[in-house]
Amino acid sequence: MLLAVLFQQNFYYAYAPRWVEQAIAKVNQQFTQSDTITEVWVALPQLDQPSVIELCDLFDELLDSLYGVLIVDLIKMIHQHLSANIERVFVGLQLHVRDSVRSWELAEIKQILWLPEKHEYFIYIIYVGYPSKWNEWIELSSERLKWMQNKQGQMITVRPSIELRNLQIGDCLDSFNPRSGLWERAQLVEKFQKSSVHVKICIPSNDCPSQNTSRRCSVLRLAPANTFTILR
Repeated sequence: MLLAVLFQQNFYYAYAPRWVEQAIAKVNQQFTQSDTITEVWVALPQLDQPSVIELCDLFDELLDSLYGVLIVDLIKMIHQHLSANIERVFVGLQLHVRDSVRSWELAEIKQILWLPEKHEYFIYIIYVGYPSKWNEWIELSSERLKWMQNKQGQMITVRPSIELRNLQIGDCLDSFNPRSGLWERAQLVEKFQKSSVHVKICIPSNDCPSQNTSRRCSVLRLAPANTFTILR
């Protein structure tokens, strides 16, 4: 079942044995509406998670609490700890996914699947702005996934939209670098038709002075200034 999910892309078939193809067919037959999961709460590996020492400290606190704390208060304490270390992943959430040419592209979750025999969640993603042939299943713990976080480290579930017609030459923006997977300060140099612009990458500063580095990028890789980057 796991391999059936992993070998969804056509280019894998040259390497996949016949039993993998049969497993894929079985998945397609058994995947009904009742199997669909709309959201899960999980600890995402790319985000800050408690260390072993912190978890041990929590365990000690729970043991101590059993003797002097009401059950209601104990539940509140556990909920407070878990809320700070797990995130909601749901259908419609946007994130960046590293594709086959090692470029980080904006994607959106369309389905979530739990494989109990593998103890793993898989997400079915579409690449925003790309044909459906690139859609794929990816395990939720994959290093190819990059969850969007603002400059405070909080998870962002949908990329902040920006309208090309509202941009003016010289505006400062946050620009996503698909090679590094990082957000950078940028300054608008030129606007083109069909949702693309030419930007210069800036040194993080209050007046946004530009460097020699520049690139043409899609509006999908832009966000309002100071959303993901920090002024210094």
